[in-house]
Amino acid sequence: MVRPTDNWFAWMLGLGWSDAWVTQNPRRLARMGVGLCSDAVIILREVLGRSGYSSEMLDLHGHVVCRVRLPEGIWILDPDFGLVFDGDLDQFTEAAAQGATGHRLRDLGHGARRIDAYREIASRATNASVVTEGVLNPRLARLEGLLNIVAWVVPAMLLGCSLLWPRSSTQPPASQVSCGGTRDSST
Repeated sequence: MVRPTDNWFAWMLGLGWSDAWVTQNPRRLARMGVGLCSDAVIILREVLGRSGYSSEMLDLHGHVVCRVRLPEGIWILDPDFGLVFDGDLDQFTEAAAQGATGHRLRDLGHGARRIDAYREIASRATNASVVTEGVLNPRLARLEGLLNIVAWVVPAMLLGCSLLWPRSSTQPPASQVSCGGTRDSST
């Protein structure tokens, strides 16, 4: 969620339209400290990209993971559950079918319901969609970029207008004011 200190304009717009509060900015997401699986993958992809590694967001239709291409090969990373799979989606699906994924999740402290749900999602992983733009909602990501600009342009325009706006003359001309700040009666 966008905070007023992140972008006051998006926050105000979000009071009436909650989509304006959604952020897909990796730095804002990291500062929030908590988020959805897609948020964790966006942050992970930012870190991988800055480290020089190519990665993709994969939508498993109920969960999102990251596929990274390393010199050693392809890996599937799931920052939300804390899992790492050596291999592509075929190996990911196979690990779920063989129960290896369930054992890993149990070792990490996940309960039976989460393990069953994960196994169900992983079993369909071969039908995953690559999220080409790196965010689940490109329209909202573009809107967020626009609102970031508006949040700076509006105050700059208001400040500029206040400085350039002609002021009404409610004070007497300087020649009629004495050093004490009162009208000089001798003039």
